[in-house]
Amino acid sequence: MLNHFSDVLRYSRAQLLISKSGGEFQFSILKQSRWDVFKALFKRSTRAERETVQNLKELLGAKRLERIFLRRDLSLNPKRLRSHQLRLTKEIVHKLLVGLSDIRLDDLEEKAAAQSLDLKTLNTAQMDQLYGNLLPNLKLKSICRPVSFLDCAVTSGKGFKGLQERVWTIQKARKRAIKNSQPQKHAQIAEIEMLSSRLADREPPQGSIVRLKDAYFVVDRAIERGGACLRLFRELSPQPRTLLVCRGMAARTSASGALLSILNGIVKKIGLFGIGKSWAELRQYLIEKRVQQIDILGKSLGGGHAQYLTALILNQTSVEVRSLSTYCSIGTPAKVQKLFDSAIKKGKRKPNIAIVRNRDDYIPLVGGTHLHTADTTKLYYVAKTPLTFSALMPKGQGFSKTIARLFHSFGAPHMQQNTLRKQFYICEPVHLTQELYSGNRLETFRYRAAQVINLATFGLLNPLWIKIVT
Repeated sequence: MLNHFSDVLRYSRAQLLISKSGGEFQFSILKQSRWDVFKALFKRSTRAERETVQNLKELLGAKRLERIFLRRDLSLNPKRLRSHQLRLTKEIVHKLLVGLSDIRLDDLEEKAAAQSLDLKTLNTAQMDQLYGNLLPNLKLKSICRPVSFLDCAVTSGKGFKGLQERVWTIQKARKRAIKNSQPQKHAQIAEIEMLSSRLADREPPQGSIVRLKDAYFVVDRAIERGGACLRLFRELSPQPRTLLVCRGMAARTSASGALLSILNGIVKKIGLFGIGKSWAELRQYLIEKRVQQIDILGKSLGGGHAQYLTALILNQTSVEVRSLSTYCSIGTPAKVQKLFDSAIKKGKRKPNIAIVRNRDDYIPLVGGTHLHTADTTKLYYVAKTPLTFSALMPKGQGFSKTIARLFHSFGAPHMQQNTLRKQFYICEPVHLTQELYSGNRLETFRYRAAQVINLATFGLLNPLWIKIVT
């Protein structure tokens, strides 16, 4: 039935009317001129338009429709819906279709209750069917704005454009997961990039549903403090797994904590603003939810946050960190590795660590050495063409050229979304340790610059309260 909704989008100006005859819904489209649109601003709704709203509630469900109209990103007027003073213009229909594609936990619970089902007892195939019944049976590209291979995430998932991008990201990932045609390693890396980059940059709100390779997850908690932006995902199952996803630096006005996010990158101990502010709330969540195991992901600065939090969780809680996965992540100070190693010596299980980088991206070489172990760490380089190099920073490369490549990396090398492509290539370097330590000179350069900035601001960027008590 929703195919008739998309028909409205074909016209520059049109209105959808829904009537009911013999128990069946009838759809008609009224083409409008500019004059018709102008006159409608001063007219009360007609009987046909009021009947359309009533039939729309019956068709989609009154409660679900109300929830869609209350979402800020859609900028719809719930008062018009309640009073039936609503016209289904092209703009309204488009927003409705995007809202229907943005499936939340409330929608799934309502649908499951109507069928006397318990979400937590459903297997993945049953969840696919339940979730699919809530989606408009339309091509995603006809209603949503896709994310490009070079993703600047300007909207940060805010507003109608941002919502379209977030819906496109989630539905694209779901389609890939169901199709399950990628090799295991490629699928794993694609999932790491999707969660830590495209989705994290668009700040999914609490209640958002994401389908991963083997399960459905819901955003259970959002923590945004000190420039760190964390999302805690819980699996919809009787024994839920927990994912912690850390957003990277967000140098855009639309992002939550944008300025503090930038400050995290220019303090002497990179990333400590966000960790110092968010750790207490995260720790409380782990206690409240009785989390036993957790998987941690992050990109860029968020990858640094992920490493800090891995070390803290292992040292200060009883939670087991199953895996640490980062994409184009910065490193962290040596103190973090020492904190991590001390937890392992005390008997904590070593997490599986996956470090993924884009080819020619030098940003991961700042911050220090990435958290690692000798036997459970894997490093991958990803590119759109076959990889033939043996090291990111060749021996003998001059320092000036290295600095030039670092600044160049803030463009395409760091932002490109290689796993969005139908085919992308992966390379595992032979000398893992050499690659992880190759950026020490760059971190020395960044640290000296941070010291200069600290002196210029009279020490205000590095106050004592951001130190972590270990």
